[in-house]
Amino acid sequence: MNPLVKGLNKEKPHASYRIDDDRIEPLDGPWRFTCLTNQDELPRGFYLDSYDPSGWDILDVPAYIDLPEDESGKNTGKEIAVFIRDFEMSVPEGGQQLILRFDGVTPAFHAWINGFMIGYSEGFGIPAEFNITPFIKDGKNRLAVKVYRKDARPGSFFYKRDRLAGIYDHVSIIKRSPVHVRDLVVENYFNEALTEVLVRVKVFFISFLMEGNTGRTIEVTLLSPEQEELFKEQQQLNFPVSVRQEIEMNFDFNLPNPDLWSPGEPGLYTLQIGITETDSKTAETITSRFGIRHFEKSDSLMILNGDTVIPVIAEQPGMGYDYTLDQADYINYFLENGYNTLKIYDPLPDRIMDILETNGILVWSVWPDEDALHDPSGISPELRRALEYQRGYRFQKDINRAGVDH
Repeated sequence: MNPLVKGLNKEKPHASYRIDDDRIEPLDGPWRFTCLTNQDELPRGFYLDSYDPSGWDILDVPAYIDLPEDESGKNTGKEIAVFIRDFEMSVPEGGQQLILRFDGVTPAFHAWINGFMIGYSEGFGIPAEFNITPFIKDGKNRLAVKVYRKDARPGSFFYKRDRLAGIYDHVSIIKRSPVHVRDLVVENYFNEALTEVLVRVKVFFISFLMEGNTGRTIEVTLLSPEQEELFKEQQQLNFPVSVRQEIEMNFDFNLPNPDLWSPGEPGLYTLQIGITETDSKTAETITSRFGIRHFEKSDSLMILNGDTVIPVIAEQPGMGYDYTLDQADYINYFLENGYNTLKIYDPLPDRIMDILETNGILVWSVWPDEDALHDPSGISPELRRALEYQRGYRFQKDINRAGVDH
């Protein structure tokens, strides 16, 4: 395995947003799994749909597997965990795309659909998406995942991870329209007095149709923190003739006296983007919540909306902390002890980031080994590029969150 490769066949990173629930096929629940000492123990053809894993254990995903070490930190045996999940699916029609999404697998994994290797990803807390449309068949399909105990493979210094490994967050298949939103970026441009702001929404659409796309309408709606409709704008969407063509469209909204996001008043605006097909039916809608704030640093001070903010910092728990399911008690810990800032070294799941942002908790996102990354003598140019590629996924995921300081 090449330590310079941090991902293979992954979809490009994008900001977090919500999609219609009826387009999400969850794959959580019972999976077959087994733990192995090394690659030589892998059953021949385990990723094929003809392989019989009935003798394996059953584990409910999301889940961690504890792969123990001795006192010196040396692995006591198990290096690989293999997961298998069968599911029913139909071959998509009309250009519909099927995206397999892993919200969190640690530390690194390969994945197969019906015997075809669809990709590779590594990095704690970094979502991974793969387009599996060409590999799906009508009826039963098989997803196989091989999880490695460490992504700190020979030649790589990155993520000296502890003994926990597994599919620790949700897995799903997302049914995307042939023309859909791939990414969006929200930018704020204030006047000098911070009493008016231009909100620019950059939306990146992608098409999987062979023909040009005329007749589709994009509708963008902006709601206030109180869910009152502020703006609604429609534009025609036109693509040149090219599969996987991507175009950018901008939507501008002028807001006088905006509700500014702050730890004391964490108001969030809501953005809804709908695509209407040629038959006037809404094909797909995505929703994104964001805060409007003006942030700058001056003489090592944090200036938020013109006021100095003194961060009361809580450190993210150690490597391998279980960010799996209900974290309400964890968030209450910050609020009850007067913290207003969480310093993190690993990306947090969207549901946790939503809670932090809604409760006005600032997030200071620190990249592990940041000094080594910028030290010309510390790592090779090739490894630096690989790590910067991985950092791009982390940055883009939370790019529109008002409380995050990257």
